[in-house]
Amino acid sequence: MDAAADREPELLGQGYSVRRFQHRLYLVAAQNPLPEGSQSVLPQQTLRWGEWTLALAWQSNDHNQGNDQQIGPPPIRVSTRQGGERIRFHPDGPAKVVKKWLQEQAVPPWERARLPLVFAGCGAAEELIAVGFLWCSEKYSGSAPPSGWRLIVGRDCD
Repeated sequence: MDAAADREPELLGQGYSVRRFQHRLYLVAAQNPLPEGSQSVLPQQTLRWGEWTLALAWQSNDHNQGNDQQIGPPPIRVSTRQGGERIRFHPDGPAKVVKKWLQEQAVPPWERARLPLVFAGCGAAEELIAVGFLWCSEKYSGSAPPSGWRLIVGRDCD
């Protein structure tokens, strides 16, 4: 508790650690290793990402009702923060740096490093569509998402 304010003290135990963030102590369970690099999220399959699970489920909506065939999703990939990612809450709205947004949300640093960032599309057209379960683009959330695909994000309880 007496460590300098800009420090991140950690007391390690067997299968847990005690950490401090913004004048609070956190009991943090040992965590599963994360995959290296990025991985694809495929329709109707659950992807395990450390303590997280991610899946894409087809949801019919007004835009695709009457279509007997599902429209395939764009390439969807998940990774951790690499630096420089930007989040856009509305299609024509301003973008915000993910690092700063997570700080504003008071997400502890050790959790920021483990959050799955979900991207849709490829190349220059790739866009961030979800940050853990903190935020998901309206294109992939709700009961009738415009993309026709709903992103389902879950997390094991500590």
